[in-house]
Parts: sequence; C-alpha cells; structure tokens
Amino acid sequence: MPALKELQNSRTTTLKHRQKPTLLLLTSSFPCSPEDEICGYVRDFARSLSSDFNVTVLAPPDRSAVPWPRDTFTLTRARSVLPTILDPLNAGADLNHLAYGSPLAKVGSLVSLVCFFSRALTLAVRCDVVCSHWMVPSGLVGALIHRLLGKVTTLAAMTFRHTKGLPYVMPDNDLSYVGNFMNMLYRMAECRYTPNPTLEKALDVLFILHADHEQNCSTNTMRVVASSRSDPYCAAASAAAALYGPLHGGANEEVLKMLRQIGSKDKVPQFIKDVKEHKALLMGFGHRVYKNYDPRAKVIKRLADEVFEVTGKNPLIELAVELERIALQDDYFVSRKLFPNVDFYSGIIYEAMGMPSEYFTVVFAVPRMSGWLAQWQEMILDAEQKIARPRQVYTGVAIRDYEPIEKRRADMQ
Repeated sequence: MPALKELQNSRTTTLKHRQKPTLLLLTSSFPCSPEDEICGYVRDFARSLSSDFNVTVLAPPDRSAVPWPRDTFTLTRARSVLPTILDPLNAGADLNHLAYGSPLAKVGSLVSLVCFFSRALTLAVRCDVVCSHWMVPSGLVGALIHRLLGKVTTLAAMTFRHTKGLPYVMPDNDLSYVGNFMNMLYRMAECRYTPNPTLEKALDVLFILHADHEQNCSTNTMRVVASSRSDPYCAAASAAAALYGPLHGGANEEVLKMLRQIGSKDKVPQFIKDVKEHKALLMGFGHRVYKNYDPRAKVIKRLADEVFEVTGKNPLIELAVELERIALQDDYFVSRKLFPNVDFYSGIIYEAMGMPSEYFTVVFAVPRMSGWLAQWQEMILDAEQKIARPRQVYTGVAIRDYEPIEKRRADMQ
C-alpha cells in the first residue's frame, strides 16, 4: 500500500527520550526542509515542549523541493477533496433548485474542514493551552491568518459555482485579490478571465466597506470562541454561523424583498404610511452605531452609478432613491435617526453583478474574515486575555422540592 510504504519511509526525529508522555507532531501539510521558516517554528515549538513530553516530529519522506508560499495570494488553492464534500449536499434535491442549503452554511463548513489540512500549525496553537509557558510565535499566527485569508475566496467561490451547478474554477494568482475572486465566480469558457476594471474596483470598495468593525454578533462570536484558544478555522466557522442568521447578515436581502413588495414609485407614499402605522417594516434604515446618515451608504450610492454603466441599471435603484427621498423628508424618520445604512444600496449592486440574494452573506464573510482574524490574533497573542465567561444572574425559583421521576410522569398524565 503506497500510504503504508510512505509512512514506513518517513523520517522521524525524536528530540528527547525520557519516561514522559509522548507528543506527536504531524507536519504532513507543509514542507520540512532545514531552512524552511514554518518548520523552524515547529522545531522551536517541539523544543519548548521537550522538558514535559517525548516530542516526535513526523514528516513526509522528502518535500524539501516544494517551497513554502509566503504570499497570501499563493495560498488560494484548496485541497481537491473539499469540492467533493459539497456534491452530496444536493443529493435528492429538486433539480430546479440547486441552491439546496445556505451558501454561507456551506462556506462555514468548508472553512472548519481546512483545519484538517493544516494539522501541525493548528496543533501548535492548541498545545499552547496545555503548556501555558510557551507563547505561540507571531510568525506562526501570521501563517495561519495568511492561509485562511487566501482560501476564503476560493471556498466562497466554490459555493457560488456549486449553487449554479457549474464546474469549479482554479484560482489565478496573477490577478488581484478581488480580481481572482471574480475569476473563480464568473469564468466560463474563456482561456483566461480578465475582470472588468470598474466592477473589480466596485467589489474592492464594497469589501473595504463591509470589513468588520466593532463588536457585532459575528465578531463577538469569533472573539468568544478564540478566547478558548481554538484554531482560527473553527473560530471563523462559528463567526460565519452567526453571520448566517437573518437578523445579522440578511439585511440587504430583506431590502430587495421590501423593494419588490412595494413594486413601483407611485406606491412608496402608501408604504411610508404603513410603516408609520406599524403595518410594514422599513428595511435598510437605521444603525446601532451610526445615528446619522451612514457614511458607507453615501459611498455605495455613488458606486452604484459606476456599476450600472457596465451592467445596465437595476430597476430597483430608482425605487430605492425615491423611498430614501420621501423618508428623509418625513420628520417621523428623521427624528428617530432612521437614515439609510450600508445594506440599503449594497444588495442592488450585488444583484446587478450577477449574485443571487442568498449569496450576499457569503460576500460579507469574505472581507469580514480579516476583522475576525484580527480578533482571533489578539486573543491568542495578548497574554492578558482570558477565556470568555459572562456572568449569568439566576432569576428562577429560589427553592424547589425534589420530586421522583415517577411522580412527575404521573402528574403529566
């Protein structure tokens, strides 16, 4: 068997031999040449544990010829097994509805699986929990961050193509970060995809505007999970799960639904009246932090005109502008600090660029990954940080007599 023969030929280095527990470090996910930077971290990590463990480093026979990619953009390739995991998700689904399952839920699942292909790196972070005297090297943390930033666009694009029943596209590292993402989303039969400069710039601006800020739901989730010294892949998957919730990541999708329900500009006044009478909900207005006009919404509104010159005007934009105009002239909304936020116009642009509404949260997750990982890095490298443990005040029954289970069953019957 090739796998068994490879394991038998593997070079094994034992750093110390004493009557101590054995700790095995697997380095099969990257090269282990003597001058390799990442393997240097593994060796230093192994030496730091050698006073407490018999440390064994297990590596492949010879991968010294394969250089470690130090640029984030060269870390975009995903293991070939990952796309095959998506295929069974559509088994038995209606052929007219290939978008079976949430795209963001699929991305979160794939992100968590990446940790299986970065075993030694994630093990180094996890073992720091056991050996608290050893701090994770900042360079090792950076390697994990670069890897996830590089792969999140690939995994996000996989879900997009999977939803549409299209074959997956390999990344093109000669393109920009955003251009490569567009390549993996939209490339069809052309030999090489060249992104439209206007759309590439627009998506780049949207990525900047959607980058994480403050302690919103998904960011706080990332921070809480990271406080337990979890690896960044599992922590990011948990943050994606929080963003998946409709109250957090589904706002601009709800804006599109609202605009379609209104239907036409002449029906906007009646809709405004229904909102004031609590018969309808005004989506895309108001923000927990911005109590004036969201500055990001102004940028996106200007950006929309540039995008529509390429894609053609989305008919919903005129309806959105009319809704904003009437709402901002009404003291009911102005006095309540209800101004358009970043979600009001962004969904219209994403839809014009060919993205289905259920994919919007995935596009949020890609730029937010940088903010999430910044939170994870702080929890890992800052020695003053502790595991999250919110205080809970019990307000239930003070004294309760114990009743045998048999009596409780009798009372229920």
